[in-house]
Amino acid sequence: MQLGSQALDLGPTLLDARPGLAHFVDRDVVVGIRPEQMEDNTLEQRSDEHVALLTADVELREALGSELLVHLRIDARPAITDDIRHASADIDDAAIEALEQQVAAGEAKLVSRFDPRSRVKVDDRIDVRVSTAHLHWFDPATGAAIRDQQ
Repeated sequence: MQLGSQALDLGPTLLDARPGLAHFVDRDVVVGIRPEQMEDNTLEQRSDEHVALLTADVELREALGSELLVHLRIDARPAITDDIRHASADIDDAAIEALEQQVAAGEAKLVSRFDPRSRVKVDDRIDVRVSTAHLHWFDPATGAAIRDQQ
């Protein structure tokens, strides 16, 4: 799968496990990655599930004791919907401007939840392990989740 300039290896069994995706082969989709499904690649892998590597730039590091929130930037088109714009408008004009800047720059922002042993620092370029079995898929035309059956 192409995510910006990066190719993510989704593993040989993804379409078997997620048959609804078969209708979207060679089409654009929106990919959702939950913070807990990303991990610092320099730490040992916690399971034998399939993972893909995603290269990202560290923008912010928030140590919260039992976890570490790491704000990342990747070179991929962000999914900015009317609902997201509307929710941002409720916050302030700066939030909308920040979203529009991401779109113009072709950069998406991610928040990951790393093990607190991670030593990543702001401005580091890192490899992030992404659990491909736990990715979320959406149809960009409708915003609907792509379920296991379509």
